[in-house]
Amino acid sequence: MDWDLILWVATFIIAVVALLGMLRNRRTIRTMMIERRRTTTMRDTETNPHTSTTRQGPPYVIYNPTKKANWEEIREAIARTAHDASLGEPIWLETTAEDPGVSQTQAAIDAQAAVIIAAGGDGTVRVVAEGLTNTNIPLGLIPVGTGNVLARNLNLPLDDVRELAVIALTGINRKIDVGVLEVKKAHAPSPQSTKHEDLKSATIGRYVFVVNAGMGLDAAIMAEADANKKLKEIIGWPAYFKAAMPHILAPKMTATISVGSATTPVTTDARTVMFLNCGELVGGLVFDSTSKTDDGWMELAVVDTRAGIIGWVDLLRRTGLRGMGIKKVDIPGVPAQGDLDIHRIREATLETEQSHPVQVDGDVLGYANHIRARIVPNALNVRVRN
Repeated sequence: MDWDLILWVATFIIAVVALLGMLRNRRTIRTMMIERRRTTTMRDTETNPHTSTTRQGPPYVIYNPTKKANWEEIREAIARTAHDASLGEPIWLETTAEDPGVSQTQAAIDAQAAVIIAAGGDGTVRVVAEGLTNTNIPLGLIPVGTGNVLARNLNLPLDDVRELAVIALTGINRKIDVGVLEVKKAHAPSPQSTKHEDLKSATIGRYVFVVNAGMGLDAAIMAEADANKKLKEIIGWPAYFKAAMPHILAPKMTATISVGSATTPVTTDARTVMFLNCGELVGGLVFDSTSKTDDGWMELAVVDTRAGIIGWVDLLRRTGLRGMGIKKVDIPGVPAQGDLDIHRIREATLETEQSHPVQVDGDVLGYANHIRARIVPNALNVRVRN
């Protein structure tokens, strides 16, 4: 009898059961996370309401017109809410491919906007948040993208435009952390032949993220999904799982990670290395159910697989169980073929032998082999439920 085969079959069955359990209990898990976030918000509001300096300007809405949304309904809801709250007529500024929100955000800041609303996907939210970091001006959210990950982590009602407008214009201010990813000078060239020929070397500089940043498979998936935006519009977040298929058996990267300034660098093989400001990712995938956007920490997630497709099955099983709050995910007598190592940190440096794609909140920056990430506590005011 082939006991190895039996063990692998058992592992596969357990992985399927774990994933089915995760999907079945997804509502329960999300309810627990919502309650934790709501409790945190109530506690923070009672002890430190984070009241921003009164600003005289009208609300500004920075929106991405390429998103498939009922803009007439959104405009009407925001205008009506602004009128009811005596905030003045909202000013709408459109993003473009050349300027995804940088100058628009600065114009709103210069105009002393009472609140600046990002109406678009995660990319629009990231650009506006970058401009508002450390300004104390509140950021309102009208999420109309594919992932809407920050809005999900803040427990915003994604399917209720009227309530979203009320929260964005009159909700309470909550301080959250932001991450900063620094792209350093590359010491390795970008690949000569890639599937996405328009993907070049990442520009050296600093980039704010509010959800996550990473190097490797996660960025490759984002690039693949961006190349087929039509599919994202049709099927939504499952498009990211389709985008992952061509890359799951790609060569690994050799990563050297230094946490803080006093630790010895660690070199390891990895499919992807991510820096998380939120525990819930695209599609409701939960890497760390205890992660919060306002705890002053970020999570370093190192993902690796072995043994081909079996490793991915094992990784899905482990991720599903961890998302359900189960910490002991090893099967006695069966070697792990999928690894998800998570460490709570404040800063880290990542270097790789070859250049790999890098992303911040789903925006693919290009190829790099040397990046640094750090968390900036309480740097952004965001409107949440009152």
